[in-house]
Amino acid sequence: MLDTSALEASPTSRQEAVPGFDQEVVSRSGVYFVGAGGLTGEQAPGVVRKGYGRVGVTDMDFFEPTNYPRQFC
Repeated sequence: MLDTSALEASPTSRQEAVPGFDQEVVSRSGVYFVGAGGLTGEQAPGVVRKGYGRVGVTDMDFFEPTNYPRQFC
């Protein structure tokens, strides 16, 4: 049974409650996104919050001022 007493203690507390989870392994791991479109815009911030050590994003598109409202920071 999972220990739910400290689930809100840190951003990774839910994962840490899973038997066998090791945040150190995640911190040494990396994630690479190909394309910075809608899915990456939603997933990349979550991956960073989970504590991955390296996050890379590659996109072949060019920034255009008319697309500025759709860009994420």
